[in-house]
Amino acid sequence: MNTLIAHDLHVRLGDKPVLQGIDLTLAPGQVTVIIGPNGAGKSTLLTRLTGLAAADRGEVRLGDQPVRAMPARLRGQRIGYLPQTPEVVWPVTVRALVGLGRTPFIGGRGPDATDLEAVARAMQATETEVLESRIVETLSGGERARVLLARAIAGEPEWLLADEPMAGLDPSHQLDAALLFQRLAHVDGRGVVVTLHDLHIAARVADRIVVMAEGRILHDGPPAAALSPDVLRAAYGVRARLWPGEKGPLIEILDRDA
Repeated sequence: MNTLIAHDLHVRLGDKPVLQGIDLTLAPGQVTVIIGPNGAGKSTLLTRLTGLAAADRGEVRLGDQPVRAMPARLRGQRIGYLPQTPEVVWPVTVRALVGLGRTPFIGGRGPDATDLEAVARAMQATETEVLESRIVETLSGGERARVLLARAIAGEPEWLLADEPMAGLDPSHQLDAALLFQRLAHVDGRGVVVTLHDLHIAARVADRIVVMAEGRILHDGPPAAALSPDVLRAAYGVRARLWPGEKGPLIEILDRDA
């Protein structure tokens, strides 16, 4: 597995700077969580890490290869991406949608046994087998979120990048997703990068937390340090208190910072 490296990333949307000189080295075998307030640049950073969009300045490399220079099919095999608001605009069954995660491997041929087995593993991991014959449009928000996660991991990518993948999931399936991300990283050795708003889930799932605000990285480190009262005050403008928890720090938001 290769390191994913962002160097000096700058992005402007209109006249607004969204990323301002991001340097980030991401190691496989870890779950990295990116947090920060609305408008911090988290989603913009994630799309640049995937190579789906170009930065105005700077570069992202996977190992020694510039991500944007990789053929789209190869990039799709190595980097899986789950956007924050994925669209499904046609009536398709759950199994067919999850199968689309194998598209970079299938090309013009039909799916073979390897593809079918990968789809089955992805559906089992996300507990979506019971939904396989359902039309995606008939699913609840949480069911759809799990199906789209299954599609993202069906390609068994070297790197999985997911933007708010816990949104819409109930607590039980949030825990399942957290354990899945940890298994992909710690057991399979893959790189997992997710953006989250829920600080408690971030503390539960992350090996490393990157805190962003105003297009910059404020802090990068283990959960207890990244979620310290000083860092949360700087990022979110709130006063907070941390308590030791069995699976990571527990955060109590007291009020806005005066």
